[in-house]
Amino acid sequence: MILIIPILILILASLAIVILQWIKPNMGLAWLISAGSSLIVWIVVLVLHWVQVNPIDIYSWRPIEGILTSLNFKMDLVAWPYAFSLVSVLLAAVLTAPMRFSYETAPRIWAGFLIITASGLLAILSGNALTLILTWTVIDITEFILLIRSTQGRELIQSSVFTFAMKIIGTFFVLWAMAISGLKGDELTFTNITPEVGVYILIGSGFRLGIVPLHLPYSQEVQFRRGLGTVLRLVSAASSLVVLGRMPPAVVSPNLAIFLLLFTALAGLYGSVRWLSSKDELSGRPFWLIALAGMAFACTIRGRPAASITWGMMLVLSGGTIFLYSNRGRKFLLFPMLGFISLTGLPFTPASFGWYGLILFPFSILDILFILVYIILLAGYLKQVLRSGISPKPPERWAEFIYPLGIGFLIAAQWIINIFGWPGSFTSGIWWASLTTTVSAISGGIIYHKFGSSIINFLMKRNWILFFANNGLKRIAGFANFDWFYSLLRILYSFFQRLVQVLALVLEGEGGILWALVLLVLMITVFGPGASP
Repeated sequence: MILIIPILILILASLAIVILQWIKPNMGLAWLISAGSSLIVWIVVLVLHWVQVNPIDIYSWRPIEGILTSLNFKMDLVAWPYAFSLVSVLLAAVLTAPMRFSYETAPRIWAGFLIITASGLLAILSGNALTLILTWTVIDITEFILLIRSTQGRELIQSSVFTFAMKIIGTFFVLWAMAISGLKGDELTFTNITPEVGVYILIGSGFRLGIVPLHLPYSQEVQFRRGLGTVLRLVSAASSLVVLGRMPPAVVSPNLAIFLLLFTALAGLYGSVRWLSSKDELSGRPFWLIALAGMAFACTIRGRPAASITWGMMLVLSGGTIFLYSNRGRKFLLFPMLGFISLTGLPFTPASFGWYGLILFPFSILDILFILVYIILLAGYLKQVLRSGISPKPPERWAEFIYPLGIGFLIAAQWIINIFGWPGSFTSGIWWASLTTTVSAISGGIIYHKFGSSIINFLMKRNWILFFANNGLKRIAGFANFDWFYSLLRILYSFFQRLVQVLALVLEGEGGILWALVLLVLMITVFGPGASP
C-alpha cells in the first residue's frame, strides 16, 4: 500500500485546508499545509524510484463479470518520470503561489492544486486500460468542478461543458478499443495492444490532452491562469501522454503510420509557430502543448515509445518553469535559462534522449520537419524567457525567497529524471541535431533582435504578402481552434433543446394524455413482438 501514500497525503491535506477555511480561516496555516504535504509527496515519489513496490490489484472490484480481472496500479519506469514531474509542478506551484495570490482566494486554489494532482497520479499509476478510464473520469469530474467554480458567465460555462465533452470523447475511443479486444476474447492491457486497436488509443489520448478547445475557460485573473490553469493543463497532458510510453513499438500499421506522422509533424509545426508568435507564455500555453505532444506522439508512432517519455517530461517540467515564471526580475532569470539549456537536447541534457524518437535513418523529410519544429519551439521559449514584464512585489518578504526555490525544484527534477530515469536516459543523444537546433534558434533570435524592425517594415510595404499571410493564418487558426465544431454542437444542442421544449409543451397541454397514448401505441407498433423485422 506504499504506492497510494502520496495520493492519500494529498487528499487528506486538501480536506484539511477546506475544513480549516470553513472553521477558522488562516491563510498562513493553509499554505504551510499545502507546502508541507507537497514537499513530503515530492520526497516520497523520489524515493519510490529506488524502492521495490508491489503493484496494487483489487480483485474484488468487478462491475461486469469477465470484463475486468482487477483494478491495477503500479509504479514502473514509465509511470515514475510522469509522477515525479507532476509532484514537482505541484510543489513549484505552491511555493511560487505567494507571489500571485490574494488572501481571499488562495487557500481554495491550493486545495485544488492538491486534489487535481492526486487525480493525475491515479491515472499515471494505472496498470490497465479500464483502470485508466476510471481514473480519467475522476480527473474529468474534478477538473469540471474546479472550472465551474472558478468561471462566471454563460459562455465560459458552456466552454467548460465543451471541454468536458471533448475529454469524454477521448475516453470513448479507448472504450472502443477495449470493445474490439473484448470481441476477440482478450482483455485490453498495455502489453497486448495490436495495431488494430492502437490507433484508437492514440486518438483517444490526443483528445484528452486538454488542448481542445485551445483556450480553456479559466478565469482571466493571473492568479488563476498562471497557477490553477498551469496545474490543470499539465495534469491533463501528463495523464494522457503516459499511455504513449506503454505502447508497443508497432502500435499502428505501416500504411497508417506515415499519415499519422505527417499529421503530427504539421500539428507540431503549427503549435511551434503559434507558440513563437504568442504575446506571452500564458497565451501560448496550448500551442506549447500541441508542439511537445506532437513530438511525443511521433516518437511512439515511429516505434520509439521510450523517447516519448522525454518529451512528455519536458512538456510538464519546462512548461511548468516558464508558466510559473511570473516575477521577471533579472535576479530570477538564471532558472528559466537553465530550463532553456535543459530543453535544447544537447548531449547529456534532459531532452537529449528524445532525439532518438525524432530522427531515424534513413534521413527523410519528416526528420527535417521535426528539426524545424524544434528550432521554432526553442526560439519561442527563449523569447518568452527574455520577455520583459511586471515584477510584482510580494505581500511578504519571505515570499521573494521562496519563489526561486519553487522554480529551482522544476529544474532539479529535470536533471534527476535525466540521470536516474531509465536505462540509457542519460545520453549524448543525436548531438548534431541538438547542436543544429540550438545554434539556429539562438542565431534566429539574435538576427530578429538586430534586424527585426527592418524585416517588419519590409513586409509592411508588401501588402500582398500580409494579405495572404493573414488570411492563411486566420483560416488555419479557425480550423485548429475547432470553432466550426463548437458551432455545430451549439446548433445541435439548440435544436434538441427546442424539440424537448415543444414535446414538453404538447404533453403538458390539455391533450397531453391523448398524445401520450398515441406515442405509446406507435412505440408498441414499431417495437412490439408483432412488428416486422
